[in-house]
Amino acid sequence: MLFRSEPRLTYVPPKRYRIVTHHWSNNLCKGYEIYRDLYQFCRNNEKYEFVFYGKNVPDMFREVPIAGTYNHDEIGNYLKTCDIYVTASIYDSCPNHVIEAVMCGLPILYIDAPGGGRELSRVSGESFDDFKDLVVKLNKVTENYATYREKTLTYRGFLTSDRCCMTYHGVFS
Repeated sequence: MLFRSEPRLTYVPPKRYRIVTHHWSNNLCKGYEIYRDLYQFCRNNEKYEFVFYGKNVPDMFREVPIAGTYNHDEIGNYLKTCDIYVTASIYDSCPNHVIEAVMCGLPILYIDAPGGGRELSRVSGESFDDFKDLVVKLNKVTENYATYREKTLTYRGFLTSDRCCMTYHGVFS
């Protein structure tokens, strides 16, 4: 189960940071415009690459290569090959994709918008307002990557399914 996924224990800074997101819906609130712009930015950038896992993407996103769809165990393994998770999803209350990324040890770049991942992400990442701000924050995270990764590894204990179940059970006990 992905919510019990273990992150990579050792980390060696890459030549090229792998930025990732994953969505299974073509709902435009998932942030496809930002992802399209990020893909364009990374295409000609030696420091970054962008990986997208998902399906049912909107037509405006067709130019972005889709790495595929996978079950929870597989997506956890793929997420752990990446370095930074980005979410531009809005009106997406308690998004599983953010929890999955944190459980895999990925610092989060998240859009500062209602119902996105900001409540889950602010401890282990940076918010952005638009694409231009995303690039600024991406550079900030990579320049201080060890610090962001350590915060994420510490924070992930807060989001485990065991802790969630114990807390939920405690409410009704």
